[in-house]
Amino acid sequence: MNRTAFSNYLGMLFGVTIGIGLILGLWLPAVIELAGVPLRAFYPTLIIGSLPIVIIAGLTGLISSRFSHAGLSALAWFGAALAIASIIGSLLYQVQTVASWLIDRQFWGQTIHETSSVSRLRGGFAGFFIVFLLTVYGLMQENRLDGLRGEISERAWLTGRGWFLLLLGLVPIVAVGIIANTIVLKPVYAAPAVVHQAINVARTTNGDLFALSQQEGVNYNAFKDQRDDLAGPYTLQIGQIEWGPINTIYVMVEFESGVWLVCHVMNERLSHCNDASLPYFVGFRSLLRMGELPADCMACRFRVTESQQVWLSARQDQFVNAPRDPVITKVAQMGSVVLLQAQADASEHTDTKRITCLFKGVAPIVLESCWEIGP
Repeated sequence: MNRTAFSNYLGMLFGVTIGIGLILGLWLPAVIELAGVPLRAFYPTLIIGSLPIVIIAGLTGLISSRFSHAGLSALAWFGAALAIASIIGSLLYQVQTVASWLIDRQFWGQTIHETSSVSRLRGGFAGFFIVFLLTVYGLMQENRLDGLRGEISERAWLTGRGWFLLLLGLVPIVAVGIIANTIVLKPVYAAPAVVHQAINVARTTNGDLFALSQQEGVNYNAFKDQRDDLAGPYTLQIGQIEWGPINTIYVMVEFESGVWLVCHVMNERLSHCNDASLPYFVGFRSLLRMGELPADCMACRFRVTESQQVWLSARQDQFVNAPRDPVITKVAQMGSVVLLQAQADASEHTDTKRITCLFKGVAPIVLESCWEIGP
């Protein structure tokens, strides 16, 4: 291996290991916390978010190895750090949205998780540490590579001591990854972990859930009304993230039995869980049948855009004049985005078209769009 190729190899190795170190610090705490938790889109988000980081870091290490001036290397790593920090800040939003598209193409193009000014601020705060440290790595790259060049075996591979020195230098970047996890990921991923714990305790404990909640400091009593319906497999999804003085994470819980819940987690503590189906199967049915939402059921209510109200009113006759209530079917859900399908009683109105409607949000829920499909 000639000197140039050898230098390129070491530079890329330097960059790739930095990327992997950052990913370990960022994701390992979340993987440990969510071990066994059936959280949808978690691992796809991890993979889709991690690959670009390793690629950017590896290419930056390769390019920087060709610079003889430490300032140029630092500048290259500064640019790479900005890109990496942007990816980390978007993990729970744009990256998780892309992961959702790949899981279920029915949601392609839909914004599954909305960013906010606070989420961008938190991402920027975590990014500060990343940008600072990666720029320092850029300044030190040539010195570190010089040290590693003396640790190459006859087979053009790093010796054991060389690997030790390389990995030892990753301790700071792993620590920064842990800091980024604490700022960006932990406040959100703690929510499905505590919901998962509470479900399994509530359905396997015969005692008083309120007393147990006081004893262990986890609100298992949030499931007191659904305790008999918690059997069987289930999946969790991050529904909505609200940053504030009290961070609120809405976790959607869907059992294979059909039980559908939304749990409110405030500052990493489970507050309460409600039936998530009421706005869709009671409120939406009332809107189609009666032209309005039920006044006596606040949990059944949602917002309707003016254009969609007009669109539904123009098609209301097929539901109002049907002998029975419309058949409502949940097509799919991803995060807080729900697809519902409605059809007047097929046995009496075989030529009636079905409509599909898209709802977004948890607090509030908004009916955003509807369209007709064939009979």
